[in-house]
Amino acid sequence: MLDVDEDNYIESKSVHQSLVCVVCDCFIIGRNEYHWISKESLLFHKDTLSYRYYYKNGINPILKFQFDVGDMTLSELLLSPRARKKSDGNSFMCCAACYNHLHELKSKKKPPKYSISNGFAIGHLPDHLSQGLTPLVNN
Repeated sequence: MLDVDEDNYIESKSVHQSLVCVVCDCFIIGRNEYHWISKESLLFHKDTLSYRYYYKNGINPILKFQFDVGDMTLSELLLSPRARKKSDGNSFMCCAACYNHLHELKSKKKPPKYSISNGFAIGHLPDHLSQGLTPLVNN
């Protein structure tokens, strides 16, 4: 259930949204620990969270668009738009592993192991490519 200070909160409504890490796009399941990571911390680590870290020769614009959180100051970073954010737009939900790697404002040479910017940008097929595909059926 969304908290009062989260984006998409609606007074007197039950709104459910999965817990997803902004850095690695993984679900935070059960009692797994989560944190709120500041936009300041994400921007501080822009060199390792940018699409340029792994995709040195450029990234497919469709894939980049799929990992855009809709904030112009964070547009160069590969972040999960599925992650919860605070209504002020200055904090995003983050799993414990990514948070522990990034919360200190110290330069890092590598991003978190499973971060989107570390080549784990899977994305989804655009509709025009997935049309006409038939599901596999076991007979």
